[in-house]
Amino acid sequence: MEDNQQNEKDIIEMVDEDDQVHYFYEEMQFEVDGKRYALLSAVGEDEELTEDDNTIVRVIVNDEGEEEYYSPDDDEFDKAVEAYEKLMDE
Repeated sequence: MEDNQQNEKDIIEMVDEDDQVHYFYEEMQFEVDGKRYALLSAVGEDEELTEDDNTIVRVIVNDEGEEEYYSPDDDEFDKAVEAYEKLMDE
């Protein structure tokens, strides 16, 4: 019997500035200026977000070795979007 765990994506829970919880899948990670970022796609069941809603977040590994996701500041976000778009053009 095959292990289906390999095909399943982890669901990431993010809380917005209004304390609303949104759920995302991590599509990919990439690096910009030595910092890691992730492209997240909204889980389709979220009423406020659709599967077409994507966002880019900063990935930081905590002391326990677990990845934590943070909203980058505007400058970081712009650089990350530019880098992501270049990756997609390749």
